[in-house]
Amino acid sequence: MPPAGRLNVKVLCGRRLRDTTYIIGSQNPYVVLKLGQQVKRSDPHEDGGINPVWNFDTPFSVSSGIMRTPYAV
Repeated sequence: MPPAGRLNVKVLCGRRLRDTTYIIGSQNPYVVLKLGQQVKRSDPHEDGGINPVWNFDTPFSVSSGIMRTPYAV
């Protein structure tokens, strides 16, 4: 099915992520977004800690006729 439009998603930041520095050292968190079969991943925020900032912008193609599409962040 051809794309009917585009959904732009912007992830600004993370807040109060679990602190894992005692296990693996510095944290380099990243974001994974899923819409249907499409998967987008941000670059890791180097030493982002528990409050990383990404300002990650990404487009998703949206097909017409789809009433429900699974998504995950």
